[in-house]
Amino acid sequence: MTTPAARDNGLRRLSDLTTWLGVGAVAATGVFAGLAAHASHTTTGVTSRTATALPAAGGFSAGQAPTAGVATSHVRSGSS
Repeated sequence: MTTPAARDNGLRRLSDLTTWLGVGAVAATGVFAGLAAHASHTTTGVTSRTATALPAAGGFSAGQAPTAGVATSHVRSGSS
């Protein structure tokens, strides 16, 4: 037969176990979040090369600006 003291001891040990499992789960989540952030971090060189490939303000790059007197088309693509 089990005594109330043995039952209380088992419940306390189970409570300690679940506490440590919770702490470990939070710590593991932090470690995995840090690894994911580190793995997806881009370098400055990649960002600057991407930025130079974008068109200038207004939608035209330096060599594509329309000349004076030439009308530009503002037709939408897609279904109407």
